[in-house]
Amino acid sequence: MKRTFSVLIALTALFSAAVAQNNPYEIDDECYQYFNKADLLAGQDGYEEYASKLLNAAIIKGDTKAQTLYYVAQLKDVIRRVPGNEPTTRQQDESVIKAQEALKQVSEKLGYPQYYYYSYELVQNYFYNHGNPVRTMELVQEMQTTALKRGEPYGEWMGYRYLTGLYIAQNDYVSAKRFIRKAIEMHDKSSDPTIRKQSVCRLYCDLADTYPVGTDSSRLYVAKAVKAARVHMDTLRCHYYLARSTALDKNIQEYRRHRDCCLADPSLGVVSRTAPQMFSIIDSMIDGDMSETLPSVSRLSKIREIKFIANIAEVYGFKEEAFAIEKQLVVRNELRLAEVNQSKLSEMNARMGNNTLTAELESATEKVLRITRHSMILLTLILLCIVTFLVFHIRTLRKTNIKLQEANEKVTLANAAKTRFVQNMSHEVRTPLNAIVGFSQLLSLPDGSFPEEEKAEFASHIINNTKMLTMLLDDILNTSAMDSGNYRINY
Repeated sequence: MKRTFSVLIALTALFSAAVAQNNPYEIDDECYQYFNKADLLAGQDGYEEYASKLLNAAIIKGDTKAQTLYYVAQLKDVIRRVPGNEPTTRQQDESVIKAQEALKQVSEKLGYPQYYYYSYELVQNYFYNHGNPVRTMELVQEMQTTALKRGEPYGEWMGYRYLTGLYIAQNDYVSAKRFIRKAIEMHDKSSDPTIRKQSVCRLYCDLADTYPVGTDSSRLYVAKAVKAARVHMDTLRCHYYLARSTALDKNIQEYRRHRDCCLADPSLGVVSRTAPQMFSIIDSMIDGDMSETLPSVSRLSKIREIKFIANIAEVYGFKEEAFAIEKQLVVRNELRLAEVNQSKLSEMNARMGNNTLTAELESATEKVLRITRHSMILLTLILLCIVTFLVFHIRTLRKTNIKLQEANEKVTLANAAKTRFVQNMSHEVRTPLNAIVGFSQLLSLPDGSFPEEEKAEFASHIINNTKMLTMLLDDILNTSAMDSGNYRINY
C-alpha cells in the first residue's frame, strides 16, 4: 500500500513538473521567473537576490537546465559589470574567462552543449565590444576546433551564427549573408535535436537586414521570421522589424501597434539600443515636425537605421532633410571606413608581432635542431668507436683465451707425462735398487749363513742390478740431452 502511494506521489510530481514548464526554456515556471529577473538585472543592483533564488529553486526542484541557466546569468552579470566600450584590464578579462569556464563545466557535466557554445558567443561579444578583435577571432577558432574535435554539429552551427553577428556589427552585410544562409541551411537539414530546438527567427531578421527595408526580399524574410518565432525575444524582434516596414508603408495604425509593443518591453535594448530614438524620429515625421530630426539621427548607432530614416524621410516628403541625412550617412561611412582600416592595421600589427615571435621561435627551434643533430652525430661517432674498441678487445681476449687454453692443455699434457715418467722411473729404479739392497743384506749376514756358491750368485745379482740401475740413469741423462738437441742415436 505504501509503495503504491509513493508511486502515485511520484507520478503526480512528474505531472505537475510537466504542466509547470510552460516557457520557452522548458524549465520550472518558478525558476523561469527568477531567471528572467536575473537576466534583466545582470550587471545591476538587485541581480544577486534573483540569481540566488534561481539557484536555490533549481536545486530544490532538481531542474538541471535551470541550474545551467544560473551560470549563464552569472556570466552575463560579470560581462555587463565591465563599463563602456573601453579597453579592459587583465583582471576583468580573467573574471570573464573564469565565469565562462564555470558555465562550460556545468553545461558539459549536466548535458546541455548549447550553453557550452553559448558561453563562447557571450565572451566573443565582450572582447569585440571592448576593442579586441584578435582575441575575438581566436575564440571563434577555438569554438569551431572544439566542435569538430568532439563531433558536435551544434558548435559548428553556433560558429556560423556568431560570424553572422560579427560581420553585421562591422556593417559587412555581404559577408554576413553567406554565413546566415549556411546557418539556416544547416538548421533545416540537421537531425541534431539541439539544433532543431533552436529558433532561426533572428537569422531571418538578419537576412532581411541584408536587403533595403521595404523591398520584397526584406518583407519575405521578415514574414519567415514571424513564422519561426518561438520565444519572447523572437516576438519582440519581429515587432521591431514590422514597425519599420509598416512605417515605410504609411500604415500608421499598425506602425503604432508594433511600436508600442517594442517600447513597452524592457528588453528592447537587446534588439536595438537606439530603437527609441528611431521611433521618436518616425513619430516626428508622421506629425510633420522635423525640427529635431537631424540631431536625433546622429545618435543612431547602426548605418542601416540611418539609411532607413533617410528613405522614410523621402517617403513622407522631407526631401531636404533626407538629403542632409544622406550627407550624414556619407560622413559616418567615411569614419567607419577609417575605423575599419585602423582596426585592420591594428590586427596586422598584432599579426606582424605574432609573425615576428613565430620567426624567432622558428629560429630558436632550428638552432636547437641543429645542435641536436650535431650532438647526435657526435654521440653516434663515440658509440661507433666504443663498439669498435669492444669488438677488437673481445677478439683479442678470444685469441688470448685460445692461447691460454692451448698452453693449459700443453701444461696438462706435460704434467701427465711427467707423472707417468716419474711413476715409470720410480718403478724401474726401485726394482734393481730393491735387488741390490736385498742381496746386500743377505751378504751382510754372519759367516756360515749361506754357502760360498750362493754368496757368489748374490754378488752376481748385485752387480747385474747395479749395471741395470746405471743404464737407467744413463737413459735419463740421454733424455735430457734430447731436449737440448745434443743426443744422437747409435744404431
